[in-house]
Amino acid sequence: MKKTPLSLKVKLIVTLLPVFLVFTLVIAFTSYILYYINIKNYTDNQIEQSSYQCINNYETFFSSVIETSNSIERKVTNIDIEDNPSFNTYLDDVLNLKNELSSASIYSLDGMCLASNSNYTIETNVTNAPWFINAKNNKLIAFFSGLNYSDGRYGFTLSKYITYNHDLNEGILKLDLDFTNVINLISETDLGVGGHVSIYDNDYGLIYCSEAYNPIELEEVKKTVLGTDIVSINNTNYWMFVSTLTNTRWKVAIFTNYEEVSSTINNFLIIILVSTFIIIVLEGAFIYIFSTEVTYPIRILKNEMNNVESLNYDSKMFKVVKGNKEVIELSNSFNQMMKRIDELAKKNIEDEKEKRRYELRSLQNQINPHFLYNTLDSIVYLIEKKENDKAEEMIIALSKFFRISISRGKNFIPLEKEIEHAKQYLKIQKIRFGDSFTYEININTDISKYFVNKLILQPIIENAIIHGFKEKEGNGVIKVNVYQNNEFLVLEIVDNGFGILPKKIDEIYKSFNTKETSGVGLKNVYQRLKLYYGEKADLKINSQLDNGTSVSLIIPLSEVSQNEEK
Repeated sequence: MKKTPLSLKVKLIVTLLPVFLVFTLVIAFTSYILYYINIKNYTDNQIEQSSYQCINNYETFFSSVIETSNSIERKVTNIDIEDNPSFNTYLDDVLNLKNELSSASIYSLDGMCLASNSNYTIETNVTNAPWFINAKNNKLIAFFSGLNYSDGRYGFTLSKYITYNHDLNEGILKLDLDFTNVINLISETDLGVGGHVSIYDNDYGLIYCSEAYNPIELEEVKKTVLGTDIVSINNTNYWMFVSTLTNTRWKVAIFTNYEEVSSTINNFLIIILVSTFIIIVLEGAFIYIFSTEVTYPIRILKNEMNNVESLNYDSKMFKVVKGNKEVIELSNSFNQMMKRIDELAKKNIEDEKEKRRYELRSLQNQINPHFLYNTLDSIVYLIEKKENDKAEEMIIALSKFFRISISRGKNFIPLEKEIEHAKQYLKIQKIRFGDSFTYEININTDISKYFVNKLILQPIIENAIIHGFKEKEGNGVIKVNVYQNNEFLVLEIVDNGFGILPKKIDEIYKSFNTKETSGVGLKNVYQRLKLYYGEKADLKINSQLDNGTSVSLIIPLSEVSQNEEK
């Protein structure tokens, strides 16, 4: 018995449904994996950065303390502090400069206080104090005592063996340190619920813990020694970071709650599963509707195609495909559609040109945000230095710069304003970089009657400053020359920078004709010249290594506007 073939509708459903199903599952699985990787990497990176910042705060504190002790040690090496009362004043000055110091004193090896800051309370029987004994027995290193808490402040003591009076006498330097500000930074660091910081001495004795201490964490710290790991404490996962503080041999362990990451990933998994189920249901409905529509009589499909015929655009007729009546009618409809496509293709070319003008105009109006940020930073810096005249000059220049940049939305501006725009930019950069370069503007033709596409000089000047003078010894010079050469208006920017390799110049020229466009640099200026002034317009680069670079914008006078419309 001959098997009855499946209908077209059933074949479409049987074929498309598995394909859509597999595709959807692959997309869902890939999305979950990518999200898992990204969120984990992002979270790990954020936690690591936060941990490094916390460690850096500690490192900075201890480095400052060590440097202070070394500075005092150098100071006393060649003086007899017993016959030098002014040394106490020096210690007062040190305390005023170093907020982390509570007191500073120097004791002889028999326990007598030789020098101290003015408000210091001299200790008795110091020879039995741990800080004194450890410093005396460890002459090559500084000794840090354990952390103590008193009157709402955290502190510890640094003691160090020193010599004075041209190395003829020996003593112990004692610095009492205020660790409170560094401890307070811990509370400002978001470590999540239960997250905390623990500090251990070189024998893994607990010095400080920002939360209730759990002995279990010490075993995890000993296992890790240095680096990172995911650990479980009281059924809670933590991202643990262990590091040794320079100059102290103390270990810092930072525990950041990692449960929030798992919760976020699990929530996303639920969203993926629900979304996948909904999409599969919608796909099934879509395939059913699609197969039903496809199996409609060809005549109905032909009637739908008649919508293309009604446009009545004249175009070359394509060959009619032979076949039955329905196929021929479908072919005729296809021909009419192709005529429409032909017209749309022509229109698309014009639309692309207009789109190109719009894109270039938008790019033309962009201002490098780094230039604005740097200029504002420079203004703040000048104000802080009380150089108000320079700050005022820079603000005025910046105001004029943006006023011309905006130009009330006009695309073409008088050439003299374009030159004024370049002048204000140079003035701002001149104030920023001081005597690193000078500039001059030379105009050898009557420019009052010409209107040009705005913002064509500033990108070239910016390149000259950034690439021409970077790390250059001696003063740089930028010249802006405007002159008429036969039937062309020439805008020339010349610098005495490092110059450009011929190979690099060739690469720049090749980039001018690529499809991608970014920024407001050489390529953008070149493309705007071609777009608005035709093929005769050009951008020429002449350069010699160590002798500088010249960039010339060449504009046909026949294409230069003498009014603001273009």
